[in-house]
Amino acid sequence: MSKELHKILQAREERAQKRSEIAAASKASVSLSLNIPSYPKHNQLCRDVFPWIVEELKIHLLAHRVELGAEDLITDEAGLLYLAVLEESDDLKSVKEITEDFESKHAVSRILDVDVYDESARPVSSGKKKPCIICQDKAAVECMRERKHDYQELRANIFEILQDYKDQYLAMEVSEKLSEICSRALLYEVSLSPKPGLVDFYDSGAHTDMNYYSFLKSTAALAPLWKDFALAAWKEDAELSRALSEIRVLGLKAEQRMFAATRNVNTQKGLIFLLGISVYTVSHLLKNHQELNVQNIRNCIRAICKDLVNAELVASSKKQSSHGEKTFQKYGVKGAGARYEAQEGFPVVFETALPFLEKQEKLDFQDKEVMENILSQTLLNIIANTNDSNVLYRKGTEIAEELKKLASEALLNKDNYNKLALFCGEQQISPGGSADMLAVTLFFYDVKQEID
Repeated sequence: MSKELHKILQAREERAQKRSEIAAASKASVSLSLNIPSYPKHNQLCRDVFPWIVEELKIHLLAHRVELGAEDLITDEAGLLYLAVLEESDDLKSVKEITEDFESKHAVSRILDVDVYDESARPVSSGKKKPCIICQDKAAVECMRERKHDYQELRANIFEILQDYKDQYLAMEVSEKLSEICSRALLYEVSLSPKPGLVDFYDSGAHTDMNYYSFLKSTAALAPLWKDFALAAWKEDAELSRALSEIRVLGLKAEQRMFAATRNVNTQKGLIFLLGISVYTVSHLLKNHQELNVQNIRNCIRAICKDLVNAELVASSKKQSSHGEKTFQKYGVKGAGARYEAQEGFPVVFETALPFLEKQEKLDFQDKEVMENILSQTLLNIIANTNDSNVLYRKGTEIAEELKKLASEALLNKDNYNKLALFCGEQQISPGGSADMLAVTLFFYDVKQEID
């Protein structure tokens, strides 16, 4: 007998002993393992994904009212094993059917073994034969008997399936988390009240066609779509040189959803572009196992938006100039707005707003007064350091510079805030670009706080 086989058999004996101990207490048990042929019985890939599958099994059992007691997660020479006590064992056949349902529907179903043992530590069988991992249409036991596949072929197939599962699992985890962070950033931004010239809970600012609830509807409409920007970065052929085109396609779809929700009112069109780039960037870095530091993030954004100002504001061949093109033609880089910010890797976010926010007290959503004070100061900091192309287009350099000056004064002394708000009201100014950058800042702040 080889040393490896001896170790496997010894590990299986120890597992059987654990089941016997459970049975000695008149309890049934359920176990989950990965069916890995040959030796070794597990590798890093198996160890990475196994806890996820365990959690999925536990949720599946709980959903079917199967209660678990004491549990154990075992790593030994026989492989990986999850073993749990069944609190109730009146109908073990039903429990077995529930576990088989889990096996059959799981992404790696052919690799899973979910076993149920009764109060005497005997396996509960349904009589069904597991399909072969490779053939699928034949029972695994038949292929084993015929020696149809060698161990190397089986293992290669298994690890390919597990790797696909890991990639899809991580992509979905990342996309869902980034979607959550995006929606939260949008809600925090619009809920910040008061805001000079902007829509907030109490006022519509300089806007007559939208209010707080317009933004809630828009935010809700966009919530399911942020994950698409994240998932786009996980595609096999995803490249930064082509990312902007993909982001624009997804952005236009998001715009349509926004306009449908707001009856054709533009609430967050610019923010879709900015956050779309942001989500894609973070997702790309996570997929490629790169650290989420400021340098990597900004380099990635710059790569996505390389030469954006020249391509869209200088070399544009459109007969009809947009507001952004007219503002750029008149004011140069100062009027390039969100395109310049994106091309340069969001300087106002990473050089001004985010460092300012991170120096403040930690955001505590349970303390409304603290939250509003910190977010308000962050917004004022952005306004004071942003060349808002929308304000430049509508009001010119003098008014735009006065807005920045008043924001700086409000930062130094809260009593000056009313002066800023009054100025925005009199001039009908809405620094929407700064509000967008606040949302982007909050997105990256939470990314840093919540994603390893």
